[in-house]
Amino acid sequence: MTNSLIWLVFVSFLLLSGIMLILLLYIFFCLSSSSSRLHRQYHFVNEEKTWLEARSYCQARYTDLATADNKEEIKNLVSKIDLSSMNYLWIGLKNGDQNQSNWSLGNNSLFQYRNWSSGEPVQQYACGIISDNSYIWFPHHCDHKHFVLCYSGEFYFYFMIILL
Repeated sequence: MTNSLIWLVFVSFLLLSGIMLILLLYIFFCLSSSSSRLHRQYHFVNEEKTWLEARSYCQARYTDLATADNKEEIKNLVSKIDLSSMNYLWIGLKNGDQNQSNWSLGNNSLFQYRNWSSGEPVQQYACGIISDNSYIWFPHHCDHKHFVLCYSGEFYFYFMIILL
């Protein structure tokens, strides 16, 4: 083999390796974030608890207090529960600082979907409940007792690889 042919094979190998690396990085960073999701199962707890008791209960037996990413998910989870005998359920909303409006999910992660009642949240309460039929959130005193909605679930990641 001549030097120019060896050089051509070497450059071709580098180009193909670079293209494959870029493709793999694209798949990992772009597709993995949009292709990951949390598969949740919701669990109604037929005992009234304070928010902290509810959170401890959910974390000990499931994953955490229930959260939802959109209104359809809330409707889906609440529709599976007979709420005729109760008005509100604890969910995973918490205000870390009552002097500011820094609401987050119970695990301190931020949320994008919001479904607060008109004029809410007020700063005097630090925990969140969901109403029985309108799926609206209300801030509430953490020491009051309500029924509980927990979830269990795991993240699943999957990749789509397209062969050209």
